[in-house]
Amino acid sequence: MARRSVRLLASIAAVATMVTTFAACGNKQATTDENGKPIVNILVRRNVTDHPMQDTQYTKDLEAACDCTIKWQEVSDNAWGQQKSAKMAAGEFPDIGLSLFSMVDAAKYSTYFEDLKPHLDKMPNAKKFLKAQPGAAKYVTDGTKIAMLPSDRGKGYEVSGTHMFINKTWLDKLGLEMPTTWGELENVLEAFKTQDPNGNGKADEVPMNIRSLGFGLWSPLTLMNSEGVVTAFMGGGASEQGYYVDNGKVKSYYTSDALKDVVSYLHGLMAKGLVPKDVLTRDASQYTSQTVSDGKTALTGVSFGWSNYAEYGDKLGDQYVTLPPLKKDASTPDSQVKWDYSQEACRWAYSGSGLTVNPNAANQDAIYKVINAMYGEKLSVAGFFGSIPDIVSDDGNHQYTIDKKKAYAEYPDTRAIALQDRFGGWIRDDVKMVNDTNADQVRLRPGHPRGTQPCRRRQGRHPDLRAPEYRGLQHPAEQQHRHLQLREQPDREMGPEGRHRQGMGRLREEGVRTDPRPRRQHQDLAEVVRQVHQVAKQYRGVHRMGSFLSHDYRRTPHFCSLAIILNWRPT
Repeated sequence: MARRSVRLLASIAAVATMVTTFAACGNKQATTDENGKPIVNILVRRNVTDHPMQDTQYTKDLEAACDCTIKWQEVSDNAWGQQKSAKMAAGEFPDIGLSLFSMVDAAKYSTYFEDLKPHLDKMPNAKKFLKAQPGAAKYVTDGTKIAMLPSDRGKGYEVSGTHMFINKTWLDKLGLEMPTTWGELENVLEAFKTQDPNGNGKADEVPMNIRSLGFGLWSPLTLMNSEGVVTAFMGGGASEQGYYVDNGKVKSYYTSDALKDVVSYLHGLMAKGLVPKDVLTRDASQYTSQTVSDGKTALTGVSFGWSNYAEYGDKLGDQYVTLPPLKKDASTPDSQVKWDYSQEACRWAYSGSGLTVNPNAANQDAIYKVINAMYGEKLSVAGFFGSIPDIVSDDGNHQYTIDKKKAYAEYPDTRAIALQDRFGGWIRDDVKMVNDTNADQVRLRPGHPRGTQPCRRRQGRHPDLRAPEYRGLQHPAEQQHRHLQLREQPDREMGPEGRHRQGMGRLREEGVRTDPRPRRQHQDLAEVVRQVHQVAKQYRGVHRMGSFLSHDYRRTPHFCSLAIILNWRPT
């Protein structure tokens, strides 16, 4: 009997230990520090994570503003792409998220995204921002709910997010003119491939380099603008889902001749070896090895990116200039040629995500104090460009000077020492930044070898033009494209919370004509895909279809259709 009692007590003790252990594993993070101050947890997706934000003066200033302790977690772009779905499914959302979630995420997991509109009085700086820049609110408003906050990196960044670059040094060495049409570009690329323009005696030149195919930043599909089909491949709007506006009517890229023409053109380049055959299966490091290279010998002739220095590095960037928007052929009217319209999304540092708040987080008051501080003038500057006074000096009268040696020691921008475009903040129009070379590179006058300029008026093409006229949208009907946000895609079921049908209501609210029978649109698209499939039989790819699709788009019907159009098949 005694032995049984001992065994029973031992079993009870073991179970108690297990319960205690599991309870400890399930405990939430501490909500206050050792001094009783509230803790605010911030998760940010960054370009680089080897310089922790926790160690910056910026963080100390934020903590002073909210009288709280901030704990940062940082995740790289690649890591977040792998973790995001699992974390959302598990309900793991940070107190404050920076550049993590999209409006689709906010609709699908609505119970984890606080409506920020009722809290704007607690964040007067953010409230002033949305009032001063009402267009920014369109990106993040779903009905009456503000699911996240965009940011504003200043008027210096109101440019197209995608530019096309060409190696001017190679052109000059080979005695070639700046191409103005697709055909002329193809001839230039063939010369780049066969005439050893980098002069190292090796056939190692990559005539044209592309990251991937898709409706997003730095995509070669921006060549659709050569035929007057306007893209806006930034901001998470309709254009990135395959829609555009033509004379006030919503259309699909997939029903346009422009997409078929661009795809056929790119296939022709790849068939001639002018585009690497592995572009759709390799990773970012392999792409960089052909653009930035070793910093001594240029390998790439043409590519799509942000700026020549961001694309090719400080040592090779001087060789490259921006290529004027190309005509499809010589017969294309000048007035028809446009370029990617992403100026507003680019200024507002909005690539489909923003600043979010978890309604289930503790210390809500401290959270809103942090956000309000982020959107103040000085901390906005510090969040984007670097801490004050360590990296940036406050000169007074809304002027700030960046220490170039510190800020650009590793990269041509401030990604290493600040949040850069992943920040939450508002660079006001009256703020003047000195030594912001990143903005300078994309705003210099046409003809200048070191940059680009977003031109928002119609101009004739000049044969000696050395930089693109990144035209804005001029036609009143085309202007609607700027506000065409498919927050609610047709016939798409979202859940698990709420599980609501999405329709074309957003388009109607913006005053854009829509087809009252959205299902018919998909039937037409399917017919076009079948027709294009027949035309594209001559193209036989060797690429793994799943690899060329980004994690965000891999499962969408639009990109499955694109795969069919391209006729790429698994190896």
